[in-house]
Amino acid sequence: MMIWLFFIFHLDLGHSVKTKVRPPKNKNIKRGVFSTWAPHRPNPIGLSLAKIDKIIEGALIISGIDLVD
Repeated sequence: MMIWLFFIFHLDLGHSVKTKVRPPKNKNIKRGVFSTWAPHRPNPIGLSLAKIDKIIEGALIISGIDLVD
């Protein structure tokens, strides 16, 4: 079973809004900010799809998330 997680990018300082960025793996091409893992976002809302591994006493054990620790 899968679950969608909504979260806040709390480390984004929000100093500037860049709509195009150069990803680390391919610095020659600019890409849209939402198609990369760029920390520069026009809003601080993130979305991640995670797998529910177990439910133990009301707690969800999930895997496969890509959130900031």
